[in-house]
Amino acid sequence: MRSIRTFIFGLSIVSFVFLLASCFSINDKGKRTNEIIPGYFEGYNFNGEETNFEHEDYEYNIFCTLTVTEISETDFIGYNSINTIYDPIGEKYYYIKFTSKKEDEDIVTYEFKNLKDAFNGDKNSPIAYCDENNNWVIPPYDCTYNEATYQIEIIENNETKIHSILSWGN
Repeated sequence: MRSIRTFIFGLSIVSFVFLLASCFSINDKGKRTNEIIPGYFEGYNFNGEETNFEHEDYEYNIFCTLTVTEISETDFIGYNSINTIYDPIGEKYYYIKFTSKKEDEDIVTYEFKNLKDAFNGDKNSPIAYCDENNNWVIPPYDCTYNEATYQIEIIENNETKIHSILSWGN
């Protein structure tokens, strides 16, 4: 009789611990899972017909590229917060190079200054980075590695100049 009580008491303790653990664990909704993926990505400025996003000032013939390279912490510090991102999920450092080119014009290379988590660590949003000029870099999320796409938004004079979705390039 005593062994049955001990067994039931032990079972209830295990059940209670399991209940507590499940109440305090982080679920998928409370996780940020969109790590930065290094590589070469390319795309065009948003096309209103394909995205249902129209802006009369957008030029849709702008070809864009993004190169993301993992770097050391020493290199990260050496770049003085120019074109660099610290990824808190993967705990890695990256250098980014974003360019655009209109037909018959020179390539334009953009500079991102002090890219920071745009949502200040909010666990219910994917990570996005915003710099001091309100330019955005949004890493891939909700996709497989092969489907990875980045979004880049460049602001000039408080107007969106480029809003590009970039996928794996050649």
